[in-house]
Parts: sequence; structure tokens; C-alpha cells
Amino acid sequence: MVNDPELVGHILTRTNGIDYDKGSDWRVEVAKQMFGDGLLTSIGDEWLQQRRLSSHVFHHTYIANLASKFTSNTEEMLMRWERNYESGEPLDIVHEMKYLALDNIAEFLFGSRMGPHDIESIIKASDTASSELGSYLCSPFSFLPFPVPTSGYMKFKSAVRELDRIVEGIIHEKSQGAPIEDGSLLSILREANDEGAVVGKNQIHDQVKNALIAGYGSSA
Repeated sequence: MVNDPELVGHILTRTNGIDYDKGSDWRVEVAKQMFGDGLLTSIGDEWLQQRRLSSHVFHHTYIANLASKFTSNTEEMLMRWERNYESGEPLDIVHEMKYLALDNIAEFLFGSRMGPHDIESIIKASDTASSELGSYLCSPFSFLPFPVPTSGYMKFKSAVRELDRIVEGIIHEKSQGAPIEDGSLLSILREANDEGAVVGKNQIHDQVKNALIAGYGSSA
């Protein structure tokens, strides 16, 4: 476990970061069932290419623009809290923060907000998939192959299919018509193809899903 800021910076931001292999043991293979072949699970040259592409989304001008959107989304949430307070209705704060996290992540990924139904579906599916995956990894029976059709695995697969369906639907919707250069991760991945880089449909899907699940899990 590395927790020293200087060492973390050394691993993540310098060229020798590629020397820190994630390995290819069963844990990585299990993680791929949820995340696919995105930045979190890829290694070597594939990881380096994905990291370089994704780094463009962190340009300071785009981050500044995102900050204003995040502030607006937060203010909207607080206004909703005030209405609940005035009406005496109970409020699930944990769920509200999960919703805000996904609201903001959508701006980063797609350059626009997601619909409430998609956000609620992602919360349910991501929580289920993460819970079942965590239970398996911490289980004394984790030596068994994860595809063993237990009730937990079936719940996991159903949740991952739901995440895939939502991500694919949003990508398809955003991909209609001419590309919009809004600085979002999706637009950067689409622009990469126009500039000669080979970013396939599956890679775009997995990159977006990686960022969606990781961003939601780490912030919510």
C-alpha cells in the first residue's frame, strides 16, 4: 500500500509509472468482468495509449468550466433540500450525494447531464455489482472461478448488463450527428479517431464505463 504523496506522484505521473504492473492474476480477470478493458484494468502499451487520450480531458480550461457546472448542480440540489425541509418531507442524504456525484460525472463524461431515470438505474446497478464483487473477493470461497452461477454472481451479471445498456444508450445518443467538441471524455475519444488514432467502439464503451463506475464509487 502506497500512501506517501511523493511516492504516489512518482508512480502515477512519471513515465516510469508503466513499470508498475497491475499483474494478470485472477483479481484482474474478475475486475474485467465489471470494468471491461478500460484504463483501470489495462496494462503496458494499451494502458499508456488510454492514459494519454484520457489526460486531455483534464485541461485546465475544461476543468474550470466543469467547476461552474458542478456548483450549479450543487446549488440546485440544495434548493431541493430546502423544499423538503419546508414541507417536512424526509430526505435520504446518502442517496442525494450519490445522485449529485453521477450528475457531475455525466458532465465530465458526456458534456451534459443524464436523465433522472438513468441516474437512478446506475445507482442501483453499480451498488449491486460492487457489493456482489466485494463479497466474492472477501469470501473464503474466492478461489472458485467467479463465473460459478451462484445467486450473487447472477445478480452481479444482471447489474453489469444494465450498466452496459445505459452506457451504450447514452453513447449512441451522443454520437448522432456531427461531433461536438465540448472537451468531454466522449468527445475526446471520438475526436481521436478523426485524428488518426484507432479507438474502437468497444474501447470507447469500456473507457466511459470505467470512468463512470470509478468516478461514482470514489466520490459517492
